[in-house]
Amino acid sequence: MHPWSCSVRICVIRVGPANPGVMSATVQLNFIVKSIAGLVTAGISDHIGRRPVTLICLSLLLAGGFKDLFWLVAWNHGIL
Repeated sequence: MHPWSCSVRICVIRVGPANPGVMSATVQLNFIVKSIAGLVTAGISDHIGRRPVTLICLSLLLAGGFKDLFWLVAWNHGIL
């Protein structure tokens, strides 16, 4: 068994049952945020270029991913 699969199941069990209303609101919020972010980044990329905007967005995405990875590893090792 892969070591991460057990951790993911434990995490899901701790969160509890999924609420359909919350899940629907999360999907709708995702669409709204992506739409607004697309409008903002399009305007910025017209001024400074596509490559810097892409690098900034990629850096933010990686920072968010590392944050989640840190919390997952810390939780698995009992630090939290």
